[in-house]
Amino acid sequence: RSIYIIKKCSHVLHLDCAVDYLNSNKYQCPICKITMIEEPAQIWESIKYMVETQPMPDKYKNYKCVIHCNDCQKDTTTDYHFLAMQCNECESWNTSQEEIIPDD
Repeated sequence: RSIYIIKKCSHVLHLDCAVDYLNSNKYQCPICKITMIEEPAQIWESIKYMVETQPMPDKYKNYKCVIHCNDCQKDTTTDYHFLAMQCNECESWNTSQEEIIPDD
């Protein structure tokens, strides 16, 4: 059986599984969550466009959020958006929400 090795993290997937996974618009390593696509600029542009064209409700416009970046492994604080948030360190959109900070 053929295998697919994710270059950024060296995790191994069956080739057929990796193809199915990527074709389902998933880009995170299923084991460690790092971005498994070597050049994710097109994905990041798509996510950025969705965030920019989907306004936040007034109640949440000034909220902040602590996020964890699955690519650079840093925690940063950024503007909250319910769709996605970009890492301030490496500009990846592969982040997870850690804490929402309400507007005071």
